Amino acid sequence: MSFNKLFILIYFILFNKSLLFEESNEKLLFVWQHFRHGARGSYKSFDYKNWKDILNVKWEGAGELTPIGMRMHYLLGVATRKKYNNFLSPEYNPNEIYIISTDVNRTLISVYSNLQGIYHQSKNNDINEKQIKRAFILNQNYSKKINDKIIKLKNKIIEEDIKVFPVNIYNIKDLKFQLYRSEVCPGITPLHKKLRNSKGMKELYNDIYRKTNELFGDDIYKFMNKSKINEPNYLYNFNKINIICDSFICDYFDNREMKNIKNTNIDMDKFYNHCLNISLITSYYNYYGYPVEKTAELGVSPTFREIFDYMEKRILLDKNGTPDKIISNSPKFVIVSSHDVSLAGIDLFLESKFGIKFKKAEFTSSQTFELWKNQKNGEYIIKYLINFEIAKTFDFYDFKNKVSSQLYSQEEIKNICFSNSSVDDKKGSKVVFYFFLILLFLSISILICLLICFIKYRKKENIINIRKEINKIIEMKNFIE
Repeated sequence: MSFNKLFILIYFILFNKSLLFEESNEKLLFVWQHFRHGARGSYKSFDYKNWKDILNVKWEGAGELTPIGMRMHYLLGVATRKKYNNFLSPEYNPNEIYIISTDVNRTLISVYSNLQGIYHQSKNNDINEKQIKRAFILNQNYSKKINDKIIKLKNKIIEEDIKVFPVNIYNIKDLKFQLYRSEVCPGITPLHKKLRNSKGMKELYNDIYRKTNELFGDDIYKFMNKSKINEPNYLYNFNKINIICDSFICDYFDNREMKNIKNTNIDMDKFYNHCLNISLITSYYNYYGYPVEKTAELGVSPTFREIFDYMEKRILLDKNGTPDKIISNSPKFVIVSSHDVSLAGIDLFLESKFGIKFKKAEFTSSQTFELWKNQKNGEYIIKYLINFEIAKTFDFYDFKNKVSSQLYSQEEIKNICFSNSSVDDKKGSKVVFYFFLILLFLSISILICLLICFIKYRKKENIINIRKEINKIIEMKNFIE
């Protein structure tokens, strides 16, 4: 889904009452909302000395959430409030909603901005429509010059009635949400190397090289001040193309002037979409394989186990006749603020196992798992939504059993993440140990050989000496006679 479409969708949800209608025969019991952070500054191949990206655009912070990114999540929060207004309490209830984030500034600020939208206090408990239209103006005119008063939202990107919420930063030792990172799961590194050198990935890279050079090569060489004669292979390196695209996407979202790029003949919108496809390869296939490998199952295992655990707690309350009871260890709404790679794992897993076509995890993209009860037949249902659109509906127990059969246990995850690296270390240690044994054996063998030779030499020498003595005796005897 494109950036413009995402905002239009949020706007449509905000002002279309029909989308908020809850069917009378279904009761909502639980919601798990997992989203990516909003628009950020570039950070790949960043010049930290001058705080500039590879396109020579200056940033206040590499990789930090921008005002646009905060605005995006504020609006997503408002849309969430509209959709679940009858499900969530008007005021924050710590037992009702549980909030998780990775330990990264942009995910933390995203979820805080999002919560300001969920618990906003506009007049009539409604957001000012002009505010939303202002955001649309910003994001539908990337390449046009806009009035400074509109661009410079600064601290007015969200309402001034700021509230404070507790956000739980997950401990990477718990092995949740970021198992694709070697810092979190060292054992994944050898598999990533294998994936990135696979035939499928090489074909993808070659396709990217061909399209990039054919469609945008001349323009990129121009705005990057490169020479095709001196550097003919400059655009045949995936990392370089990815770095250029990451900076371009961030500058494009932030409505930067990018004069050096606009002075070329490049089609900005086409190049933006091309760069999104490259970010797709980076976030999806570089980490999970092409086609999907077991890394997807590994990445989603803790997430789905936690989702099912929360849902089963809500089902138990429902079966006990207290479906609306709120207790601290059984919230009915969970929010996870994470990254595109985390969402990519869920996307690819559900596509490979259930045929659900994934959508690119662009800035502020969300995945939602809703637990419903059909009050007519008592069945429990899971509705899976991508950016608030229902992608598929499942029977809870059937979905849980099918998914669970593909997941790794926490013990297996620990073994994969740490035993593999330990095994590698042990293998290395064994090699060194065996090498030492062989060396020791050879040394001892050589010493034994030398000793035998020495003994033989001494023995031979002694025999020679004895013979000499005997000869002397014989000579003496002959002389006497």
